[in-house]
Amino acid sequence: MSPLLHQLAWFALTFSWMLLPLLPSIVELAKKRDVEPLFVANDHDGNIRNFAFGCKQFMQKLQHVVRESLEKGQTLTGVLPNGDEYVVLAPGDRNMLTEEEAASSAVQRVLVSAGPADLPAGILFAKEVYGNAALRSGAGSIFRTLLCEGDIELESDTVVLRWVHAEGKLVVGPNSTVHGRTSAEHLIELGIGCRFDRVHAPTIRFGVIPPTVPDAPSPADPAQSSVDRPLRRTLVQGDFDIPAGGHFEGNLVATGMVRVGRGATVVGSLKSNNNLYLEGSVDLDGAVVSSENLNIGDHCRIRGPVLAEREITISSGTRLGRPAQPTTVSATRIHVFSGVVAHGTVWAKEEGWVG
Repeated sequence: MSPLLHQLAWFALTFSWMLLPLLPSIVELAKKRDVEPLFVANDHDGNIRNFAFGCKQFMQKLQHVVRESLEKGQTLTGVLPNGDEYVVLAPGDRNMLTEEEAASSAVQRVLVSAGPADLPAGILFAKEVYGNAALRSGAGSIFRTLLCEGDIELESDTVVLRWVHAEGKLVVGPNSTVHGRTSAEHLIELGIGCRFDRVHAPTIRFGVIPPTVPDAPSPADPAQSSVDRPLRRTLVQGDFDIPAGGHFEGNLVATGMVRVGRGATVVGSLKSNNNLYLEGSVDLDGAVVSSENLNIGDHCRIRGPVLAEREITISSGTRLGRPAQPTTVSATRIHVFSGVVAHGTVWAKEEGWVG
């Protein structure tokens, strides 16, 4: 081989090795197979109720057994395709536990209620519990998951390990713990001493809610303010105070602490890169965001998202969002005092509790 051909061969080999890492990009450039949006599975899209929807579809396999139980008025048992045993309780059947289950205080079967049911107290339900109508549990029971087509009432000291969903209303008794996702289509009530992770419903009531006068329109009503006109943006180096009874209009971003005095009105949103304090009876139209801790006083009205990197404390009488304007409350830890009402999602990433 001549020296020229030898050099050309080495050049071609070197050039081929250089192109090799780029080969996938060249193929993609030619075929354009990756121009479609990425696929997101429905059970990973962030919807708090996805586990419940999936369980509901699974329980469709037992609907013929539920109908048979209702027609015959009998409790029926069987085995699911995955090997789990199940029991379908006839309406009014209070002898749902076997002798072994009663002795161990544990149910290892999938429990399905064909009609309204009262579940015994102090029992571990290690498999799914599904109610075709209203469900009520005694105090001190432990549930893996709980799904009901009607209302759910859990008495005090109940624990839900993974998730619970009610198509109607969900009432959780005092000193209970609901891990994971807790949702209802209409209303959730969490008693005093309850601990929670992620809660979602059109209306969420914490503790004891005294009778109140319905919200009246105010200058901060979004129909009269930020929706109708753009708001100025204010950047502040350091701390910022809005005095008691004052009025602030605009979107505020402060590098320091923000404090809003009692009875003040804010048409817009507030963001602090430090702690943020809302004293009592503050009316706030937009979002409130803190990079540290957020303290919300009594009887405040906040219509936008409520977010903090660390902890949120919400005092009694405060209203978050509206039934027609749900919002999100999110922080690492959330302490909600009795008498608070929220509309939408309250998400404590580490711990939430009702005090």
